Amino acid sequence: MKVSKKIDKSIHKLYSKYEEINERYSSRQKKITINIHAHIRYLCAILDITPEHIVQEYLNSLAYSHKQNATKKQRKLSNLFFLSCRTDKSNYHKKEIRQMLMELEQTQKQQERSFTLNMDMNENNLYFAGQNIFNEKWVQWWFKKHRNQQKISVLDKI
Repeated sequence: MKVSKKIDKSIHKLYSKYEEINERYSSRQKKITINIHAHIRYLCAILDITPEHIVQEYLNSLAYSHKQNATKKQRKLSNLFFLSCRTDKSNYHKKEIRQMLMELEQTQKQQERSFTLNMDMNENNLYFAGQNIFNEKWVQWWFKKHRNQQKISVLDKI
């Protein structure tokens, strides 16, 4: 029993710096200014929705956010649209971008499943600390794959 408590304490110490996600790798609010075409304004007024709602729903779908309930078809279409948005100008091939999107989907599925596992608070904290470590390392790996000359701090500006 004493060995188990020592291991628990050492694991907690190891993971404690990841209990809160590093600001660089977290979701954040960002104000953007975009031109809303008149036709979009007409549709929004007629359908009683806002352009912000449309953009947020698209971003949630693309990010596999737990905040919305997009269908598989909606997520597939958001991925296809994203791939059509001049991503070919990046250093990454479409195949690699598809791989990134598939990995994001799998990460979200694991997170959704974690809510059904009846973990106690310590286990839950440990799980999400591990998730934060994974997210940070995942971004760094993909970032460095083709962009070695740029610093990852560019992420702070987005």
